[in-house]
Amino acid sequence: MDFEDIVRRKLKEILSGEITPRKMPGSTTELAALALILDHPPGLTSLNSDGCWRYLRDQDIVLVRQLRAEFQDEIIDWEATAKVDE
Repeated sequence: MDFEDIVRRKLKEILSGEITPRKMPGSTTELAALALILDHPPGLTSLNSDGCWRYLRDQDIVLVRQLRAEFQDEIIDWEATAKVDE
């Protein structure tokens, strides 16, 4: 499974409420991408926003921007209803 597939799957798991950001396992790169897509929910990564951007490769940055745009409506709904601190 490539990086895009992994991040997309994990993003869908978080947005569906299947798992909270705090409990999401993954590599630092995966979690950095998810943190940027989801506007840094608590507990997802210890990196700040600048650290996340610096951690990603150029192609990962493009993916983050694409997924943020693609899932914009779902992210807004999730932010309004999610219990991110669990």
